[in-house]
Amino acid sequence: MDETRFDELADTELQALVQALGALEDRCDIELGGGILTIEFDDGTKFVVNSHRAARQIWLATGLVASHCSPEEKSGRWLDSKTGADLRAILAEAVGRKLGAPVSL
Repeated sequence: MDETRFDELADTELQALVQALGALEDRCDIELGGGILTIEFDDGTKFVVNSHRAARQIWLATGLVASHCSPEEKSGRWLDSKTGADLRAILAEAVGRKLGAPVSL
């Protein structure tokens, strides 16, 4: 996959995550800029989701847990390279755990 196609897919996914997280804006701050999505909670904890062009992945850091997700073009999903878990499911679980309530993305 070339850089242009990767950037298109990653930008689309990051924008979709921002929209999906929009309902939580009263419980955390959500900011997207330069291919980096930051979710900051009231206690100062930050989760970071960023486009990593060189690896052709989206990287997710939620505290001590990190995931490196690659695009699956046919399904439009981003899957963790080690576990096969879906990026949205990983992020929803982490945000839900942090907020103490289920989150769906």
